[in-house]
Amino acid sequence: AEDLPQDEVSFYVLDNGECTACNEGCKVCSLNDDGTTACSVCFSTFALDADTATCHECPSSCTSCAYDATLEATICNTDMCVSGYTQIPQSASPRKECTDCPSECSLCSYNEAADANRAECISAQYCSDGYGLVDSDKSCGACATNCQNCRTAGPGKCDTCNSGYT
Repeated sequence: AEDLPQDEVSFYVLDNGECTACNEGCKVCSLNDDGTTACSVCFSTFALDADTATCHECPSSCTSCAYDATLEATICNTDMCVSGYTQIPQSASPRKECTDCPSECSLCSYNEAADANRAECISAQYCSDGYGLVDSDKSCGACATNCQNCRTAGPGKCDTCNSGYT
């Protein structure tokens, strides 16, 4: 492996003088006696199954996960969802998957109450400009026309008007 360029060492294993690609998701691998590759380190959005020396992809929108042999699946690590997503608790999703925040909301949390089971915007401050909080489902809805921001969504609801409007 010393003959390989430094940036490729973690991607390939030397096989009788030739380079062989590691399996998908694998950052560092070695060659088994039977000619197959065994992974020892996975890329960040994959998790290593130590028993099989293979990498498994994290749930969608999850940046770090672990492999659970009992589930035979990856589980998202706590608070490892990409921006604009929130984690579903393990009681509602065994893989602790990430779900997207409501439209026009940048920070949300998951409400697993029986009547909800949904992602809800934390507060109006996380709604995009021109949007405010819809109290009934904690989503972001449009403010009044020509309104820059509002705490509560809806017609006639405006805290700050767009430039040139009062």
